[in-house]
Amino acid sequence: MKNPIQLGIIAGVVYLISLLPEITIEVAASEFGMSWPTQTLYILIHLVCLVSAILFYRAFLLLADQYYNNTLWLGTVMTLVTVVIYHTLKIFYADASEDLHKIMGFGYILVIGGSTLVFGYGLMKLKGNLAAFARKVGIVEIITGIFCLTVILAFFALILTVPVILLEIMLLLRFKSEYNATVLARPIN
Repeated sequence: MKNPIQLGIIAGVVYLISLLPEITIEVAASEFGMSWPTQTLYILIHLVCLVSAILFYRAFLLLADQYYNNTLWLGTVMTLVTVVIYHTLKIFYADASEDLHKIMGFGYILVIGGSTLVFGYGLMKLKGNLAAFARKVGIVEIITGIFCLTVILAFFALILTVPVILLEIMLLLRFKSEYNATVLARPIN
């Protein structure tokens, strides 16, 4: 696919869809343990989340580059690194103890909360055609980050995850035409 923004949008949809089975299998593994087929499915789901997240957040790196928005770029990198580390650990330590998985989950909630604050602030700083919508998405991102950082309210962050990712996908959809008009229209030297 030649358009990385369109690929990011598709990856965002895949990422969103893969979150439900991820949460379901996390709960099932915690409650009932993991057999070999369950562990294989567990690893596969985290692998899908990992690859789709990389492609999804790559589109936000391009958005940040297009608008020369260093805060958004930093927030995207922080979020991407956090997600990559989390899913990689989940893949390689799939058979680890439940306590280790709880520690990884707790650490992830705290770090993703901090990176989401930076990411949301970066979205709020976007200018141009996307400014008004990006500001709204940024506010929801910041609220989600605050919920994560309080830990006690992390459940509400989990509830907000689906609408937040949908808003991010909608933002990329709005950015796609602008990206096509500027970046893809440039002649290749």
